[in-house]
Amino acid sequence: MIVRERSLRAVLSTLVQRFGAGPREPALLPPMPPGAFCLIIEAERVVAASRAARRALGAAGEHGASLAALLDRLGADDPALREALGALAHDGAGFRLRSRLDPIGVVEATGSPQGGRCLLMIRDATRDVEAEAALALRLADAEAETAALRAALSRAGVSVERCGADGGIVWRTRPGAEEVGEGSVSEPPLAPVADPGGAPTAGAAALPDGGVVRVVSCAHAAADVSLRRFAETVAETFAHLRTGLAIFDGDRRLILSNPALAEIFDADARWLAGRPTLRETLDRLREARKLPEQADYPAWRARLFTLFDAPDQAHYEDVWALPDGRSVHVIGRPHPVGGIAFVIEDVTEAMALQRWRNTAVEVRRATLDMLGDGVAVFGPDGLLRMSNPAFRDMWDLPERSDGASADHVADVAARCAALCVDSDVWSRMRAAVAGGGGRAPWRGRVRLSDGRVVDGRIAPMPDGSTLAAFSDVTDSERIAAALRERAAALEAAEEMRNALVDQLSQRLRTPLTALFGFTQMLSEGRAGPLSPQQAAYLDNIEDAARSLLESVENLADLASMQVGEVSLATGDVALAPALTGAIGLLERRLLERGARIELGAVAAGATAEGDPARLRQMIFNMLFDAVSRAREGETLCVGLDAAEDAVTLWCAGGAASEPRGAETGRVDREAAPDGRDRSGAASGPGLAQALARRVAELHGGSMTISERGGRTMAVCRLPLRRRADAAE
Repeated sequence: MIVRERSLRAVLSTLVQRFGAGPREPALLPPMPPGAFCLIIEAERVVAASRAARRALGAAGEHGASLAALLDRLGADDPALREALGALAHDGAGFRLRSRLDPIGVVEATGSPQGGRCLLMIRDATRDVEAEAALALRLADAEAETAALRAALSRAGVSVERCGADGGIVWRTRPGAEEVGEGSVSEPPLAPVADPGGAPTAGAAALPDGGVVRVVSCAHAAADVSLRRFAETVAETFAHLRTGLAIFDGDRRLILSNPALAEIFDADARWLAGRPTLRETLDRLREARKLPEQADYPAWRARLFTLFDAPDQAHYEDVWALPDGRSVHVIGRPHPVGGIAFVIEDVTEAMALQRWRNTAVEVRRATLDMLGDGVAVFGPDGLLRMSNPAFRDMWDLPERSDGASADHVADVAARCAALCVDSDVWSRMRAAVAGGGGRAPWRGRVRLSDGRVVDGRIAPMPDGSTLAAFSDVTDSERIAAALRERAAALEAAEEMRNALVDQLSQRLRTPLTALFGFTQMLSEGRAGPLSPQQAAYLDNIEDAARSLLESVENLADLASMQVGEVSLATGDVALAPALTGAIGLLERRLLERGARIELGAVAAGATAEGDPARLRQMIFNMLFDAVSRAREGETLCVGLDAAEDAVTLWCAGGAASEPRGAETGRVDREAAPDGRDRSGAASGPGLAQALARRVAELHGGSMTISERGGRTMAVCRLPLRRRADAAE
């Protein structure tokens, strides 16, 4: 029995392998659409396959074919299908994809796990691909046609919106605007609009899907878009301006502001973006001390609120003086969309500049009005732009009243030219204003018919105007004429004096020389012996003649020095020997006066650069003047000091002249060339003093005379090196 059962099983196995599953196929394979075939894979082998699968796949689709053979067959045309089928067999990952399979062409393969098995269904998708390509072409044509239609609607000034079944806007168009797509709608649906004639121009149509298409065709729609764009442009422009902008709607709520507003009031931009009311804005700025101080703040704020009662007629303009010293110009005007728009500008610098300008103008005007010179400015058009009172008084012009037209240069020139004597200043003025002659500056003197003399100046100004300035020099001209006459008289007197001195010198020298000769002859006894009394008389006559001759010579020297006819030699002069020599020459006169000279400190090596003869003459005349003033029994003190840059010769003693009106005290004076001090008192033998002073000046030095307690102190200061211009 056992042998028979094993034989039957072997026969059945052979039949299954030869003829396939046979009757089991309908039970394992699911229903398939036309043109499709499927396979069932289990344990990496094909356990069931439709007849179409076996025909298409050949041996790889036979019952019992290995998974590797099936993968090689399917993956030959499409590696992606091979990978998806491998993932299905090993991991149970389902898939659906399109691939190519010879000889069928384009197929759609679907793989799904079925318990412990895998189902692979392959369908011919060639017709589907062709249908999808045709649909894609139709869709592209439809989309192009739709875009063209929407563009045409936008250019035609027609607004269209499509709403879905739920009432939401799918898309819309605006005249002159881009299409608004689904999900980006931020505006309410279009409302019917009437044209100026009153007929509505909006319509709506129902769609098969339950939606609605609304159409509005009106010129006002395009105007609305233009207005909105204009508002956006203005807002963008104000965002970059330094002028603050604040727009409040009819509810007094801030709907628009720019960054400059926050900057001017130092406010929080985020708080302003929260759309505060006008009341809240004003109160917050007042708390921060960014508003002008008001005696009655609620009343002031209420006046601003009243602007919203009639926005179309609102007009507000004021300058706010803020507590921090700034000035803010505020303007309120109606806004096109309702409410009030405030424009705020910081005018602190502008007002400071305006104040500075006004002050400068007033200062200039006051300065010109106070000038003694007449000043006038003529504009490029020839009109008198500005003149001061001195100009009008000088040329006898009437005062121009307020509101009167400006005088023209031709009228002013005609009136002023009649007052001139042979002068072309006003013809030059007309030419300068007209631009003739290259507008070159001019300066000249003008004589008026009433005897006045004025200096005139004409100069072009940078702005094209012409300046005319006149200075009254009548008094200066008269003084100059008087000075010229006096100088001429002084020159004539100087010539007469020089001539007189010359004549005296010539006429006195000859008789004095003869007198000296006869005196000598008598002294020698040529006319016979002389008694002692006669000899004394002759000595007195000789001394008097010698003194007169010295005075004449000194007078001639002084005259020649004053007229600049003295030539000085140059050399180093030892002053100490010259001083002792002068004292020796004055011994006889000292005996006659009953006085004596006492030497003080004398710098033995003191020297000065100059003319030796003139310096010795200066020392002698200085001491001679002092000896001539000495009282009987008086001691004169003489000294010589040396310093690094100068030497000083001084002499103390001699009677002083009491100035008129003075009691006691010190009187400082300098000797004048005529021998009289500055107090007007005679200086006695002042000729020698004047001569000594003049020699000191010729050598670049000076000589001063001071008096105290009735005594005279003469000080002569000489530089070590004589200046080159000292004798000029």
